Amino acid sequence: MRRKALWNDLSRSIPIREDPWMAIGDFNAILSSDDKKEVISQVTDEILIRKELENVLHHEEMLWKQKSRCEWLTLGDRNTSYFHRRTVQRRNFNKITALRDTDGDWIFDPEILKTEAVRFFQKLYGENPGLLGTMPSSAFPILSTEDADFLGRNVTNEEIKVTLFNMAPLKALGSDGF
Repeated sequence: MRRKALWNDLSRSIPIREDPWMAIGDFNAILSSDDKKEVISQVTDEILIRKELENVLHHEEMLWKQKSRCEWLTLGDRNTSYFHRRTVQRRNFNKITALRDTDGDWIFDPEILKTEAVRFFQKLYGENPGLLGTMPSSAFPILSTEDADFLGRNVTNEEIKVTLFNMAPLKALGSDGF
């Protein structure tokens, strides 16, 4: 209560102006234990309300995502101007118009872009027989008996449940299982 009275005194003593003002001091030093408990409960309430707001906003975002997908299902595959606009929009968004080559120079010519992309992926995924050579038999680690038993164990319903409930609601597992 003393804090409120102090605040009222301060606000009355400073002339009302539109520009910001500041009072310097430690108001917590004059709070009674009851006032401190009240402030703490107010802060706790505010934190809970903020968490609830975040939750509601997240659910609203998910709702709009789902609605947009429903709209696509109802409007998207018909031969409409909406479908064509969305297709052109997506095509322009996914189009690669420039790449940087290994020297750091930008490439804009479509034909050179194609050859550079092919060269990059051939280098990345192509075979290089010179690197394989002969591999020693100890090149790959061997699983311990304990690890082999763990991998051979049956998957429980509880593990499946935990995994499914930890997934994002609008996502599916990728080819790597994650």
